[in-house]
Amino acid sequence: MLEEKQSNKKNKHRKITFIIFLGLLLVATLLITIFLYSQKYKILIYNNSIIQIYRDDYGVPHIESTTDRGLLFGNGYAIAQDRLFQLEKNKRDAKGQISEIYGQDYIDYDKSTAQYNYLKTETTPQFQQLSDENQAYFIAYRDGINAYIDEVLHNKTRLMPKEFFDLDIEPEKWEIEDSIAIAQMTIRKYGENGGDEINNLAKLAALNYDINLFNKLNPEINNEAIVTIPNTDIKDNPIRQTIKNPSNNYQEINPDSLIESANQEKKILSQVRKNLQLITKLGSFMAIISPDKSKTGNALFLSGPQMGDKKSQMVAEVKLKSPNFSVAGIEIPGIPGVIIGINQNIAWAITSGTWSDNLDTYIETINPENQYQYWFNNQWQDMIIKKQAIKVKDGDTIDYTTYKTIHGPVVNWDLKNNKAYTYKRSLENNELNSMASILDINKSTNLDEFQNALKDFAGSLNFGYADKNGNIGYFHVGKYPIRNWDPRFPAIGDGSNEWQGFIKYDNLPKTINPQQNFIVNWNSKPTENWPGKGEYTWIDTHDVEKIINPIETVEKIDINDIINIIKGTGERGTYEQIVELSNPIQGLNILPPGQSGFINNNEESSINFYNQKDMYYSFKYKPFNLWQ
Repeated sequence: MLEEKQSNKKNKHRKITFIIFLGLLLVATLLITIFLYSQKYKILIYNNSIIQIYRDDYGVPHIESTTDRGLLFGNGYAIAQDRLFQLEKNKRDAKGQISEIYGQDYIDYDKSTAQYNYLKTETTPQFQQLSDENQAYFIAYRDGINAYIDEVLHNKTRLMPKEFFDLDIEPEKWEIEDSIAIAQMTIRKYGENGGDEINNLAKLAALNYDINLFNKLNPEINNEAIVTIPNTDIKDNPIRQTIKNPSNNYQEINPDSLIESANQEKKILSQVRKNLQLITKLGSFMAIISPDKSKTGNALFLSGPQMGDKKSQMVAEVKLKSPNFSVAGIEIPGIPGVIIGINQNIAWAITSGTWSDNLDTYIETINPENQYQYWFNNQWQDMIIKKQAIKVKDGDTIDYTTYKTIHGPVVNWDLKNNKAYTYKRSLENNELNSMASILDINKSTNLDEFQNALKDFAGSLNFGYADKNGNIGYFHVGKYPIRNWDPRFPAIGDGSNEWQGFIKYDNLPKTINPQQNFIVNWNSKPTENWPGKGEYTWIDTHDVEKIINPIETVEKIDINDIINIIKGTGERGTYEQIVELSNPIQGLNILPPGQSGFINNNEESSINFYNQKDMYYSFKYKPFNLWQ
C-alpha cells in the first residue's frame, strides 16, 4: 500500500515536471517565433499611415502601406537598413564630398564633380517643378531614411555599418538635396553622351583638315551597323539632321593639350569609381519577345543592366504595394521607387543610349583684359562664378571656384590663345524631372500611360516595354538638340552656333509590336538613319548579335531558352530579370552578391543577406513576382 502511494506520488511529480517542461518549451517556442517574426516583419507608423515590411528568404523587403506616402517612407527605411553606407557614398559622390571622408587623394575627383554640381539655390526650383505628388514621395522617402538613422545612432554597435567606424564618421541627417543630387548624378552618368568634339578636331587636324577623308574614316551615320529597329519597322523616323562640312574655322585651335587634360580627368574618374565601388556606367542588354514568338502565348522580357562589378551591388531589390503602387524590381539607393521592374500590368527595362549625342563642346573667346568675360552676341559677357568649399579629411578646407558661360561650365582654359572650352548639356536643369518620371512609370497601367511618362525624359536612354495585353515596344528617348553646324566638331560660342530647339518626342526612334516579333537592344543603334556621337560611330559588329542570332533561328521561345541565350553571350548583367507577362506577371531574377552587404563593428552580418553568387554563376534564379 505504501509502495503504491509512493509510486503515485512519483507519477504525479513526473506529470508536473512534464507539464512544466512542456510549458517552458511552448514559451521558448513562442519567444523564438516572436523573435523570428520580429526579424522578418517590421511595423512602422508615418503620418497616420501603417507600413509593414516583410523580408522573404532572400532578405528582399516586401513593403505595404495604407497610403502611397507611407509606402515611400517604408522604401526609405528599408534601403537604409540594407545599404546605409552605400547611401553615404552615393550622396558624397553626387555632391563632391568624397575627399571629406577618404582624404586628399580624392580632391581632383571632387573638383570634377563640383564643375557640374548645382547649388542648393538652384536645386530648390527644380524640386518645386515636380508635381505635388512626386515632391511628397521624395519627402516621405527622406523621412524613412532618417527614421532608421535615428535607430542607428541609438544603437551604433549593433546597427551602424562597420565602414562608418573605420572612417570615424557617423551617418548624418538625410536631406532632400541628397536624393536630388543622387538622381542628378545617376541620369548624367547613364543618360549623357558627347563632348568628344575635341578628339574629332585632333583627327581632322592630323588629316590636314581634309574633311572628305575625315568623313570617309569617321562617318556620323554608319548604315552597316546593327540596329534595334529594322528598316521594315521605321515609321516617320526622320534623320536627326543633315550632315554638313564644318563651316567654322578650327585651324587656330590646338587640341592636343585639351585632349591630354580630358584624358587625365577620365582616368581619375575611372580609377576612383573602381577603387571605391561607386556608381559606374558600363552597358546593359534587354530582349523582348512578342506573344506570337513565345511558346506560352505571353510576352517574355529579359533585362540585364550592367552597372558596376558583382562584388558590391549598385542596386537593391524591393517590392512595393499601396493604393496606387504594386511594383517590384530594383532601385538605386537614394532614389525612391523602382527603376527597372514590373507592376500588375507591365514590365519595363532601361539601357543607356550610349552613342546618342546630347552634349556639345563650345569654344569661347575670352577678353584678353579680363579672363572671366567671354564674347557672345557682339559684346563681352560676365561669366557666372560659383565658389564652393571642399572639405578634406585630416586637412584644410579647399576653396574651389567654377566658371560658367551661357553655354555651360568651363572645363578647360587656353589663356595663351584667349580661349575657354565649355560643355553645353541638354540635361541641364532637367535631371530631376527625368528621374522623378520613374515614379510615374511605376504606376503606369498601359502603353499610353507609359509613353506619357517618357515624354519628360531628357537623358539619352532606351526603354523596353511589354504588357499583359501582348504589346511590346522600344523607345529611344532624350532631348536631342537641333544644330546648325557639324556636331562632330566644337561649336563657336559667339552666338552663331546656338541650338535651334530639340527633336520632338514623336519623332524619336520607337517601335510598337514590330513585324519581327522581338526587340533586342544592347546599347545598340536605334535605327539605320540615327547618327552616333562622333568619336565612336555605330560599329558594324556588336555583342547584340549574340542575342539576336539565337532568337532568329528558332520559331518559338520560352524562359529556359532565354537562360540558354544568356549563357551563350559570355556576358552577364550585374542584375538579371526574366519575366513572363502572364496573369499574374511572374518570372525569375538574380542579384549577386545579395540584398544587404551590412556588417557591424562586431563583424556581424545582416540577417537580410543571402549570398546569391553561387546561384548566379550556375545560372540558377529565384522566383520573381509582385508583393505577395
